[in-house]
Amino acid sequence: MRVRSRAGLRTQLLILGSVAAIATGCSSSSTASTGSPATGSGSSAFDQIVSAANAEGAVTLYTPAQQTIIDGWTSGFQKAYPKIKLSVYRASPGALQAKLAADQQAGSASADVLLSGTDGVITTLHGYDTSGKLAALVGPHFKDPEMKAAVESPNRFYVYVSVFGWAWNTDLLPKGIHSWQDLLARGLANGKVAVWDPSIAPIIPSYYMGQVAASGDPGYLQKLAAQKPGIYPGSEAMENAVASGEVAATPFATKRVLTLKAQGAPIDYAVPQKGAGVPSLEAGVLKSAAHPDAAQVLANWLASEDGQKAVLVSGVATRSNVPGNDIDFATLTPTSSVSADQQKTFVDTFNALFHK
Repeated sequence: MRVRSRAGLRTQLLILGSVAAIATGCSSSSTASTGSPATGSGSSAFDQIVSAANAEGAVTLYTPAQQTIIDGWTSGFQKAYPKIKLSVYRASPGALQAKLAADQQAGSASADVLLSGTDGVITTLHGYDTSGKLAALVGPHFKDPEMKAAVESPNRFYVYVSVFGWAWNTDLLPKGIHSWQDLLARGLANGKVAVWDPSIAPIIPSYYMGQVAASGDPGYLQKLAAQKPGIYPGSEAMENAVASGEVAATPFATKRVLTLKAQGAPIDYAVPQKGAGVPSLEAGVLKSAAHPDAAQVLANWLASEDGQKAVLVSGVATRSNVPGNDIDFATLTPTSSVSADQQKTFVDTFNALFHK
């Protein structure tokens, strides 16, 4: 699947009126990093890469993925490849950019695989791809028909997406949330709805624009601001606030809510037919990888059924045959970030409305 044109995004901007490669590109001598032809499942060529990866003995992943997903990846990969130690550096997209820049300046190649969203200061993997900083993916799973929709180019692929929907505290809102207008109910005024600070990342204004368009009300943002909602820095914080009863609802919740529900929290979750934000995370192997063969093995494993199972705790697998995946990735359009100038314009508008 390809990320669609931003024409729709520009249309949403009009609705609001006033809203208007870090790693070096040096080549490695290894077969994996230079991008030998992709191999079939069980091929001797990929077996050689696995053997070389076992000899390397380590691989490092940089990602902003949720810790629960990282925990699943770590245990699953170590079980599949016990001779390769997986280390993970987890940080926000912006912090990842800074860390990669620091690595480059220090002359070190710390990251082997970069797995990040399209909400970074730079359109992360796309930017690395077009500037020639990613190695060709050679693992057999990238040839699987079930991964067809997830492979963006020969050098990068979608690993998973989240779908931001409605969450509500079932003690405070036993009837739930069923429409965008429900969030404007009089009983949810004065801090009872949690919303996202749009200054955090340039993808967040797109979520708000999608909600305005889905509501059918050009004044929706102003009406949401009039509710005087609580403003939070991330989805996990908002989900926890709903579960604890600190707030009654949020339009920025992931499937992690269902895990909280299973643990006994008074919370529920629904995906709106229109207006849901779809942040995506894609991955690629850096040409500057210190462990180029282990990087290819990790990337291939992330595209496997076992690798994709771990994302189901809060995300949607991009592979089409993962048991328990209840949303077809091929039907989704990952949300695109706005430009830096558009984000600033939106943040200024947001602050004027929400901080009165």
